[in-house]
Amino acid sequence: VASILFTSGTGGTPKGVLVTHQSLLHCARCGLELIKTNPQNEPHRFLCILPLHHIAALTGLLIAPLLDGATITFIEPVDKENIFDALIKTKTTILPAVPRFYDLIYKGILNQIEQKGKLTQTIINGLSSFSYGIRSFTSWNLGLTLFRSIHQAFGGELKYCFSGAS
Repeated sequence: VASILFTSGTGGTPKGVLVTHQSLLHCARCGLELIKTNPQNEPHRFLCILPLHHIAALTGLLIAPLLDGATITFIEPVDKENIFDALIKTKTTILPAVPRFYDLIYKGILNQIEQKGKLTQTIINGLSSFSYGIRSFTSWNLGLTLFRSIHQAFGGELKYCFSGAS
């Protein structure tokens, strides 16, 4: 047993779950199989915004990056300003988070687009659909060019955003 994690599941009474070394390594290795090596073969750069006492963060933000030879950035406090500052300064390539975080980001982007008016919304929706269509049938990601300002706000190097919790 490597760790005893206490969980209440979906709202029940908290109980200790025995987690083995083998289980932690297996989860970390499975996560690493999902990410591809950078074209320049450089190690990935993770930004840790999740508490390490959760299993998803422990395996995905500590053990997996260490196995991969990646850089892990920890910030304090975990707030909007520090997150975006760290994304830009560290050129983060992998950002694991909970679904609520991604929902807030998505709604924030939609809100900014909405404030620009109907014409801009229509153009952006058309470009987004076009980019998605092209990417579905080819390896071309036109979104990196069409939506450069959004990508730059996230440091310009972000390759993977994933969630394994919540």
